[in-house]
Amino acid sequence: MNAKQMDVMRRILELATSAREGLDYVNGKNREGDFESAARVLTDVIASFAQIQEALPVVGFTGDNPVQEAGVSLQEGFRQYLESFEARDHAALLNITELTLLPRYTAWQEALERALRPHLAS
Repeated sequence: MNAKQMDVMRRILELATSAREGLDYVNGKNREGDFESAARVLTDVIASFAQIQEALPVVGFTGDNPVQEAGVSLQEGFRQYLESFEARDHAALLNITELTLLPRYTAWQEALERALRPHLAS
């Protein structure tokens, strides 16, 4: 790994942590019934996720791998949330956030950590 790739890895992990904080905020806003604020922040979370996914090939992660698999699952969760938001199904939004997005994001973030941390430790 060269210095540029190491820097990209660090930034990926930082962005993933920030996006998780955003997802926690989304969950809180959904619990309060403020679905519009939740949706605005979720768009930032999705954009962060997309940026990370696009950066993975720069650090050598291409093809099938645990990060990719967890990412596909998380992307499906985002799709479910957006469909429920568009349908104004507010009860589903809270369920999707708590039962789908948070666990899938955690799995994806853990896969990222497992894939990238060993390279940063060396």
